[in-house]
Amino acid sequence: MVRVPMLLAAWLGQLLQELVDGGCPGSLEFAGYGQVAAVSADWDTPETRASVAKVEEKLSIVREDEIVPEIILRPHLGSRTYLADECSGSTISDKPQFLTLRLLGKTLRYTTDISGAGCGCVAKLYLAPLQQNTQPSECHDYYCDASGICGVTCAEIDVQEANQHAWHTTLHTAADLPGLAKGIGGLALSPWNETEYGIGGRCIDTSNPFEVMISFPIHSTSGKLAAVNVTLLQAGHNCALELWHDRYGVHGKDGLAELSDVLAAGVTPIIRYWASDDLDWLESAGQCDPKGKSHCSSSVGFSGFSVEEIHRKPPPCQRCPVGLCDQELDGACRWFSGGWLKGLESYHCKVTGCKDVPKGSNISNCWHWRKAPYYSVSDRYFPCKETEQQSLHQATSFMLATTDPALYGNGDRRAEREERLSHTSGSTNATLPEKPTKAKDSSDGRPQFMLVLALVVTGIVAARLVLGRSPDCQSYSAFPCYVLAHDTLGQCATAVAGGFNLKNLQGSSSVAPARQAAASPDVSGQQLQQVYPAPE
Repeated sequence: MVRVPMLLAAWLGQLLQELVDGGCPGSLEFAGYGQVAAVSADWDTPETRASVAKVEEKLSIVREDEIVPEIILRPHLGSRTYLADECSGSTISDKPQFLTLRLLGKTLRYTTDISGAGCGCVAKLYLAPLQQNTQPSECHDYYCDASGICGVTCAEIDVQEANQHAWHTTLHTAADLPGLAKGIGGLALSPWNETEYGIGGRCIDTSNPFEVMISFPIHSTSGKLAAVNVTLLQAGHNCALELWHDRYGVHGKDGLAELSDVLAAGVTPIIRYWASDDLDWLESAGQCDPKGKSHCSSSVGFSGFSVEEIHRKPPPCQRCPVGLCDQELDGACRWFSGGWLKGLESYHCKVTGCKDVPKGSNISNCWHWRKAPYYSVSDRYFPCKETEQQSLHQATSFMLATTDPALYGNGDRRAEREERLSHTSGSTNATLPEKPTKAKDSSDGRPQFMLVLALVVTGIVAARLVLGRSPDCQSYSAFPCYVLAHDTLGQCATAVAGGFNLKNLQGSSSVAPARQAAASPDVSGQQLQQVYPAPE
């Protein structure tokens, strides 16, 4: 009889300790910075109390003869957790010492475990300038984000918005709620597919933990942000997934320039884990039932945080057996995919002449783009060329061509994301950032000039169509890319190489006969997934 009161007292004591320490779940080591504290927010939204995170320790086998403790931060479903220099308690109406990372020219690493986050779940790690925010929020702290969930808006970099079936890396300036997303699933621009990322994925199997790296390379001359690069890696897999945000225009302005200033001032890592029945902006219908119930574990895991200077990578794999491939910023061969290139994905290899095109499986015949000879390699994991060559992009240390930022975002599906995000959980009371007026958008006269130029081109195209001379790749590629936003992903050229006969500027072809042609000659508006400079 004495045992029951003792157990009850012990349970009550443990519960009381959790209530006292709930807002300060513990601390963890942040390599390259030092010891940091986890801080659980009291409120997830102005109407919803937040659950808490836990910091747990488990033994991890590093080598056969070495076992070390691993500290894991486990946000519970419905929680929002900050990293800070210190945590004073569960009530944070007084501004805490948010962790402030200055990440320009640096790489942030961590390991994430989203094995229990199925359809309807979002495990999110993002960066926001909390320490710079001086305005108390409606959530009784100094929280801010791009959607203004707690009444205060600010810039936001979503490193991951993810579950077992989807991954988004999204950039937001303070005036851009929907943001520009890349990854897989929903409304993201999709450099990956479900065979590479997902449950049992060949590169990232989301049933197990995997490593995330996000880098913020800078221009070698201006010192400003040049791009945002994310890489996912997993032990036991011989392929990594990578994406680049190297173009980001918002209302005619360079979004990367604004985010550069935010990163220079310092950002705080924030982790949020929630469930929703309205995630069509994140998830694809083929992977998750839009009307199905959420399948969320009670918590997810984050560990192994570190920050370091960006190290120059070794020469990348050259996938073209002859000639050189079109490249990403880091010199890696660019894999052309997305849009109506489904089934035509490939590397594009430039040669001096068609006689140099090699023979072999997964290698196309010669085709031309802007009068230059190319061929395609359709195997994403084609063996590397034995003799590697330093890329032009590496030699210039991430220096980018100067391009009008107003032209960057064609086809980024931002409007769709804005409409759908406005209905998602936690953002119903958000105040959308005011959109610039037409006067602001046209202050430099560029939009009016573009409109006139586009009308002229439309007239030319209409005249040619009336005369029965439907433009093909060679004819319309002569137009300036800033008018047509033409075949910058090589879709037209790849389709021709694959034997498809394009019908018109809008890209309807035998590869997608049911696709409706757009009303304007801007082929990027609905079909191109991203706008890059055309291959030189």
